[in-house]
Amino acid sequence: MAKPDWKYKDFIPLDPEIERMSYNHDIEIYEAVKAGKVEWIEQKLKEDPYRPRKDWGILSTNKHRNFTYHFVITAALVARFCIEGGMSLDDAYTTSDYYIQKADQALTDSEIAQLYCEMMMDYAQKMKKIETKNIYSLQIVKTIEYINNHLFENIKINDIAEKINLNQFYLSTLFKQETGINLKDYILKKKIETAKNMIDYSNLSFIEIAEELGFCSQSYFILSFKKIVGETPKKYQDNIRRSALSTKTKEE
Repeated sequence: MAKPDWKYKDFIPLDPEIERMSYNHDIEIYEAVKAGKVEWIEQKLKEDPYRPRKDWGILSTNKHRNFTYHFVITAALVARFCIEGGMSLDDAYTTSDYYIQKADQALTDSEIAQLYCEMMMDYAQKMKKIETKNIYSLQIVKTIEYINNHLFENIKINDIAEKINLNQFYLSTLFKQETGINLKDYILKKKIETAKNMIDYSNLSFIEIAEELGFCSQSYFILSFKKIVGETPKKYQDNIRRSALSTKTKEE
């Protein structure tokens, strides 16, 4: 199957393998976030503000955009550390998505630096509240990564199982045990959550979104969306626009 333009990847949490960036400098604070050391992190952020570093790779010749891209990498890394510390995948990636979207709207480096502080404190406070120390197994982490990278396909459990060298029935059982949701249901849920972001932050039509996310037809996409969200994509979009207009009117 030919790969699409990967539009959907702008709207889901990714966990890229970044080889060029040495993040040893940040391991200490990542571990502190993972452990929920809120007070320590608050003091650390005061002593060592977030700013561009010489050891960063050049991801863009535009300095502000380069700063933003490295913030996105940081968001992905912190999410991974928190997942390892017991945070659910959905919570970790939803938080990451939120701050990445905020960073995309930031116009200055100072705004990015402020977002960094807010993000690190947010993650740390959430980790502090987590009572369980159970973590997802490597097989489940790889399953989630596979799903995120193949949302444009009609994902089959057997394909995932073959990729990570597990029996498909064992994988389904393990996934339900660790995440509390059926693997098939999770795939659909992730597609619809991504579709919501695409409706919120792009001008793609519903049929373009359906095609981008591997739905066999627009009608099936609409039915699936309503099943998960409780309303059709059109109704959801109208409510979002109505809410945004109401907020804008109040501010004026």
